[in-house]
Amino acid sequence: MRASLQTSAGAHGEAERLRRLAAERGTLDLEPTTRTITFSEFVEQTFKPLYMPAKCRPSTRERYNDLLRQGVLDEFRDLRLDEDWAVPMMTFASKLSKRGVQTRPHLTLVRTILRAAVEFKALARLPQMPSLPKPGRKLPAAPSDEDVTKLLGGARGWLHVAVALAIYGGLRMGEVRALEVRDIDFARSRIHVRRAFSADEVLSPKSTHERAVPLASPLRAILEPLVRGKRGDTRIVQNGAGRTPRRQHVLTVLKRLESKLGLALGPSMGFAITSARRCSGAALTSKLFESSRVTRA
Repeated sequence: MRASLQTSAGAHGEAERLRRLAAERGTLDLEPTTRTITFSEFVEQTFKPLYMPAKCRPSTRERYNDLLRQGVLDEFRDLRLDEDWAVPMMTFASKLSKRGVQTRPHLTLVRTILRAAVEFKALARLPQMPSLPKPGRKLPAAPSDEDVTKLLGGARGWLHVAVALAIYGGLRMGEVRALEVRDIDFARSRIHVRRAFSADEVLSPKSTHERAVPLASPLRAILEPLVRGKRGDTRIVQNGAGRTPRRQHVLTVLKRLESKLGLALGPSMGFAITSARRCSGAALTSKLFESSRVTRA
């Protein structure tokens, strides 16, 4: 077996190569170490521009951006994706708890971002993370007959229509704002829920499925004169300028009315009605319909 000998020129050449390697990489390692990007780099370069537009509804994107601004991005900005996440996440949760802030939304977003990092191959595998705090269970609730009467009696104009659609139809806020004249089927006494606002974009309903809800007699009495002579693509809920009120404006006006009437129904009134109906059946809505019909008569 012949030994391999290196000439003087070869040795000088190898030394020069290693010198250049050390100058370029700061190390003599022949295989460069791959640098895992930081949390903020992934959020700004991938999660916001690529993941969120493809996977999240506009309202979800708004909520994620709000959470990032509310401390998530600053807390984990320089932490690399492949580092330990259990202790930093528990530390962050402790900070939020001391401020009286619910921790679940913030920690859920961090978990979503790390899962996205795995999906986009920026992270080999999910790190160990603390369990999410269990959400508190809430009993389904709906406005009482007395509250319904007060709210409908106190609401005026477009707000009266929006409140009626939420109470009698169980429509969510985005569905109320996106409802059009052609969605009302008076012949079959139905309302077809085909679209919903998410932030300022009109998409399919949150469930992604269209659905039909019964057109209650009190709601028919409100809608029939309202839509008469209007085009099919005209929105049902419009302000004096013929525009659809923005979500925040609806909530502000509704909150102002609730305060004036001494009520506290919360912003998700339509969803509360829908949830209660799922639990207690059609008897609840029938009772609300009949109560309001008698009161208004």
